[in-house]
Amino acid sequence: MSLAPTRRLVSLALAAITTAGLVMSTTIAAGAAEEPSPEPTPAVTAGDSGDQAQPAPEPAPAPDTDAAAAEPVELVLQPVAASAVPMAQAVSQATVDPGPQPSLDADCGSSLTNYCDWLFEGSDTNTVAGDMNSNSDSDWYKFTASNTATWTFESGTDIASLDLRGRLLNANGTELIKDDNSGPGLDFSFSYALAGGAIYYLEVGTNSGPGLSVMPYVVYAWRPWGDICSANTSTTCSIALTSTTTSAVITNHLETKADVDWYKFTTTVAGVHIFEEFGSGPETDTVGRLLSASGAELATNDNSGWGNHSFHLAYHTAANTTYYLEIKNDSAAAETVSPYTLRVKRQATDDCGETYASHCGPVAVSATPVTFNNRLEDFGILDFDWFELTAQDAGTYTFEGATDPSLEADLRGYLWDAQGVLWTGGGGPNLGPDFSFSFTLNAGEKYYLEVMSPGGQGEILKPYSVTVTLTRSTTAPVIDQVTLAGGAYVGGRLTATVSGRDLAGATLTYQWFRGTTLISGVTGPTYTVQAADAGRDLVVKVTASRTGQPSSTKYSNHVLIFGIASATIKGTAAEGNRLASAVVYQPPGATLTYQWYRGTSAISGARNPTYDLVNADAGQDIVLKVTLTQTGLASAVKYSNHVLVLGASSATLSGSGQPGTVLTVTAPYQPADATVTYTWFRAGRTIPGVTTTTYTVATTDQGADLVVKVTVSKAGLGQSVKYTNHMTLPCPTTCYY
Repeated sequence: MSLAPTRRLVSLALAAITTAGLVMSTTIAAGAAEEPSPEPTPAVTAGDSGDQAQPAPEPAPAPDTDAAAAEPVELVLQPVAASAVPMAQAVSQATVDPGPQPSLDADCGSSLTNYCDWLFEGSDTNTVAGDMNSNSDSDWYKFTASNTATWTFESGTDIASLDLRGRLLNANGTELIKDDNSGPGLDFSFSYALAGGAIYYLEVGTNSGPGLSVMPYVVYAWRPWGDICSANTSTTCSIALTSTTTSAVITNHLETKADVDWYKFTTTVAGVHIFEEFGSGPETDTVGRLLSASGAELATNDNSGWGNHSFHLAYHTAANTTYYLEIKNDSAAAETVSPYTLRVKRQATDDCGETYASHCGPVAVSATPVTFNNRLEDFGILDFDWFELTAQDAGTYTFEGATDPSLEADLRGYLWDAQGVLWTGGGGPNLGPDFSFSFTLNAGEKYYLEVMSPGGQGEILKPYSVTVTLTRSTTAPVIDQVTLAGGAYVGGRLTATVSGRDLAGATLTYQWFRGTTLISGVTGPTYTVQAADAGRDLVVKVTASRTGQPSSTKYSNHVLIFGIASATIKGTAAEGNRLASAVVYQPPGATLTYQWYRGTSAISGARNPTYDLVNADAGQDIVLKVTLTQTGLASAVKYSNHVLVLGASSATLSGSGQPGTVLTVTAPYQPADATVTYTWFRAGRTIPGVTTTTYTVATTDQGADLVVKVTVSKAGLGQSVKYTNHMTLPCPTTCYY
C-alpha cells in the first residue's frame, strides 16, 4: 500500500533500521502489482488481547498464468554501517562543506558556481541543515542522486515566522520544480523523479520580511516506502529455513496502523519453532499469528514477548510443510510507521534430560576446580538439565552457576543424593542470572546436580556454565610439590606454585631462603630478586596448615640467580708473589673475564685469574674486576677486595746538596704497620751512622754521588727494597770526589 511521507516517518524508519543493525532489501517478482488486490484474511481467534475477529480464510486459489509468474518476495539481510543515526540525530549532526568558491553570503552561496555540497548518499533518506542570514538570502546545494526514484523535498524549522521556498534545478541550471508553502506551516514541499547518478541543485530562499536575523532550517529528502509484505498469499515475504538453520532475524515495518505483513516459510525438518518480535519502537504493539497453508490459525499471541508490546509464540511444526506468519499493528498511537524486528528460531533438542535417570556426566569433582558448560532450552515452560557428580575428595564444595546477564535465564541449581533426596540448592531472584550454594560431600559417593530455568520469553537457547570448587577439605592437607620458577636474575620475579591433596581451605605460609639464610620480610608466593641474590641460589619453604589437623611442609627446587656473589684476591701481597682470584657466581655455564688494576689504572695484559706482583706494585692498591656474561642477559660486574702490596710505592731524595744543607728522603709505603729502614750511600759506600730520612751535607761531600736504600719489611710478608734517585752534590769550593 502507498504511504504518505512525513518527517516523522523518516525518523522512525531510520531508528528501526539502525537499531537492529540490519537493512532489508527486497526482490519483487515480475508481473507483481505494486498494490495487489487484497486476498481473504485468515480469522483471528477470539480471546487474544487486541485481536479483532476477521472472516475465515478461503483456501489458497490455484495459480493462474500471471500468478504463477509472481514469485514470493524474499528478504535479504545486509549489515548497515554502525554510524547510521536516526533522522533527529542526523539533523543535529549535519555539516555543510563549502563549495569550490568563497560564498557571497555567510553560508551557502547564491548560484551554480557558488554552492555547498550535499552528501546525498542515503538510499531512502537524506538531510542537510543551513540558515537564512537575511530576507534576501538564498542557499544553493549541489548533490548527486543516490538512486533512481521519486524523492520528496521538504523544509523544516522551529521558527514559525520563517517562510521558506524551494526550487530544484538540473546540472545546467534549468528549473525543474519549485514550491512555496505546500509543506507544514510556511515550509515548502515538492516531489520529483530523480535519475540515479545525475547532478542537481536545490535553491532554498525566504519570503520573510525585513529585520530577519540568522534563522536555522533543515531540508529533508526521502523516497516513500511501499508495502512489501502484503496480507495475501501471492505477495508475502519469505523466511528462509533449512535443515541447518536454527534462527533468522528480519527487520521490517508496518506502514500504517491498519497494515498487516505476511511471511511465508517452508520447514525442512520437524521441530518446535519460536516466533518472537522484539526491538520495536515504544509506540509499536505487534500481534503475531501462525497459519497453515490453507489459512487455518494454528497459534496466536499478543504482549508475551520482550517488553509489553511484543508477541512470542511457539509451535511444533511438521517437516516439509508450508506456513504463514501474520504480523499486524495493534497500537492505538498515532504513528503511521511502526518498525519491528522478527526473530525465528528452531528449538534445539534437550541434551541433558529432565530427570536424574537421563543425566549428563558423570563429572568428577575434586580439589581441582572443574567447570562444565551447557544450555537450557526454552519452550516458554520449565526446562531441566541433570548432571551426575562423583566426589573424589571429601570436603565442602561450592557450586556456582552463571549465564549471560543479558539473557532472561533465571538460572537455578539443586543438589540431590543418589537416592533422589534433595539436599540443598536455590537461585537468585526472578530473572537473576546466577546461583551459588555450598555443601559437604563424601569421597567416592555419587550426587546429582539439577540446573533449571522456570521459563520466560527471552532467549530460546540459554547457555550457562557451572563451576564446582572444593572450598574446605575434611582431611589433613598434603603438599606434594613446590615449584619455583621465573626470572632468575636481579630484578626478575620468582613464583612458587604449590600442588598437593586436600589443600582447599588450608592456610599456606611461605619462607624464602638465600642459600641457607632466611630472607626477612618475604612471606608470599612471589619474590623479586635483589642485588644481594646475585650468584646465589634461592629456595622457598611452604607449609600448609588447617586448624585441628597436621600440617605439611615442602621445599621447592633451588633456583640459581645469574650474577657474581663474591670476588676475592688471595695470596701474599709482596713483590715477587702471585695473587689468585676466588669468584663465586651462577650459573656454572656463564663466562667470566678478568682485569687487574693498580690503583685506578688497568694493568696492561693482566687479564687472567692470577697475577704476579712486580716492583711497580710495591706500596700500591691492587684490585680485580670480574665480568660475568650469558646470552640473553645483561652482564654482571663485581670488584674484588683491595690488596695493599708491601713496600714503598716511590722513593725520592731531595735538597740543594750545598754544604751545610739537609737532604730528605720521601718514601710512601704500605702497610702502615710495616718497619722501614734507610741506608745512605756516598760514592757507593755506606755512610756510617746515618739511618733516618735526613742527612746534613758535609764540606767533604762536595762532588760525591749520594743515593738512599729504603727497606720495608713485615713479619710474614718479607721485605721490599726501593732506591731513591741518585744525587751528585755540587762543588762550590773544592770537589773531593
